[in-house]
Formats: sequence, structure tokens, C-alpha cells
Amino acid sequence: MKSLIRITSALTLMACCIQLQSQAQSVTAGQVKSVRGHRFSISGDFNGDGKHDTVKEVFLSKKTKQEAAKWYKGLNDDAALNKVLSQKPVLMLVSDNRQTDTLFIGDNLRPLGFRYLKNEGDLDNDGADELSYVIDAADYSNINVCFILSVRNGKWTYRYSFDIAENWLPSLPCNNNKEKTFDLIKKIGKKQIRVRTYDADTGEAEFNVVDLSEM
Repeated sequence: MKSLIRITSALTLMACCIQLQSQAQSVTAGQVKSVRGHRFSISGDFNGDGKHDTVKEVFLSKKTKQEAAKWYKGLNDDAALNKVLSQKPVLMLVSDNRQTDTLFIGDNLRPLGFRYLKNEGDLDNDGADELSYVIDAADYSNINVCFILSVRNGKWTYRYSFDIAENWLPSLPCNNNKEKTFDLIKKIGKKQIRVRTYDADTGEAEFNVVDLSEM
């Protein structure tokens, strides 16, 4: 009889635990909200035809073929990150000029969108503006890479890249932080620029001169 009572009590306790767990999951699921996040859009004469074009960030899900969320509220960081990546997102830079190809950012970088996108002006005196970008990588590192690109024959061409610290970057426009930021790229000659790069050995910033005529 005592054994039967113990078994009955155990089953009752188990049922209660399952019910509470189910309720908790239901509440959690109800609190999870997708966050579209910021999409960059900049203009400039990137192909040198004397007219301004607009290039826009596109962040699509391969699963839904629609714009993907960049984050999920109501989940811890790891769970939110995994949920974003589970949508198999694709990051692209699309121009409204049909003569300019779309730039696809490699999936191997696991981008969560752009962290930084800027028209740098005509850095090499060829009559066309250059563009720089930093991706929002799916990691927890403060070290990232800035890329400089030009449009050549209708295609985006990588000119130079260098390491940076993410805390040098301005906050995304959807944030209201007003922390100190730094210029990453400065034109100092007809085809020369100075870049602020991160030195992994010292953990400090250093400034390098780059001749774009050689790139």
C-alpha cells in the first residue's frame, strides 16, 4: 500500500513538473519578438558617371525569401544568435543603378548585417567614390575588419582591408549612444590614404599610409 502511495505521489509530482515546464515554455515563446534591426542606405557617385546612386543593405532569409530579423528579444544572446543564423541569412549590398552588380557578403563570415557603411569620397582621384564597410559578425570579439571597395566595370572590387577595434565605430543609427568615435580612413594625397588600424601585438591603434595606385 505504501509503495502504491509513493508511486502515485511520484506520478503526481512528475505531472505537475511537466505542466509547469509547458507553461514556462509557452510564456517564453510568447515573449520572444523578432527585431528587424537597422538597414544602411548611402548615396554617392560610385561608378564615376557624374550621377549619384543609392546603395542599400539587404538582409534576406534563404528559408523565407524575405527580409530577415537581425535579433530576437526575449532570448539570451546565444539563443537569439542561433535563431538568426537558423534563418540562413544572406547579406547583400544592392545599387539602384542597374549597371552595378549586387555585392554578396560571404556566408563563411556569418554576417548579421553591416556594422558600418560609409561613402569615403573619391580616394584615388579617378572620378568615382569609394565605399568602406564593416560587417556585424556573429561573434563576441571586439576585433573586426574594415574593407575599402570601388566599382570597376560595373563590379564591386576590393581595394584594401585592415583590422579595427569595434569600439572605434559609431553606434548604429537605431541606438542613441554618443560615445567617442574615430575616423578610420583619411585621404592625404591624390592616391594616398591613412588608415587607423588595430595592432594585435600592442592592443593599440596605429596609423598606416596606403598607396591605392598599387591596389
